Amino acid sequence: MTADDGEGQGRKQSHQAVMAIAMHDTPAADTALEKLIQPGRPPKLRENVAFWLGVERGKKGLELLRKYVKGDSDENFRAKGTLAFSQSKEPGAVQDLISMAHTDPSSHVRGQAIFWMSQIGGRKVAEQITDAIENDPETSVKKKAVFALSQLQGGEGVPLLINVAKTSKNPAVRKQAIFWLGQSHDPRALDYLEQILAR
Repeated sequence: MTADDGEGQGRKQSHQAVMAIAMHDTPAADTALEKLIQPGRPPKLRENVAFWLGVERGKKGLELLRKYVKGDSDENFRAKGTLAFSQSKEPGAVQDLISMAHTDPSSHVRGQAIFWMSQIGGRKVAEQITDAIENDPETSVKKKAVFALSQLQGGEGVPLLINVAKTSKNPAVRKQAIFWLGQSHDPRALDYLEQILAR
């Protein structure tokens, strides 16, 4: 057994221990998880705790995510934390994701928030993703938002992608929209692409 094997085994056990704590339906579990997500703890541990706060801990989990993820100084931790918000079944969690997509100072975090919003879906989320395409100052975030539209379930994003391809003033964003329309295999996308070629 190598040192790497031991490290991997230790990480796996740590993940399992955090999951086991999160599944206990007691306030003591919230207290234990709050201790484990503190700044200064190992980043992988904090990410794992954040995930389980979103998945298992309901309202208290969401409160802890708001307290420890949204304002953390570590951009990578905030970006990974967006997954935790997307996993929460609490009504306010989507609004937190939307807030991070709009206001986080890091384009990486904003892009991750937009991606996880796309995995949730729904009209409200689609509107927020479209808003990021129109208003985010970074082209990289706009492109991630275009990808996020392509990920919406049931072809929900296809009409929005067509609209972006038709109306965006940013050529890189239009190109991205056309690319994802081509990948969609949706008849509406095919019709639009044929119209472009017929011009």
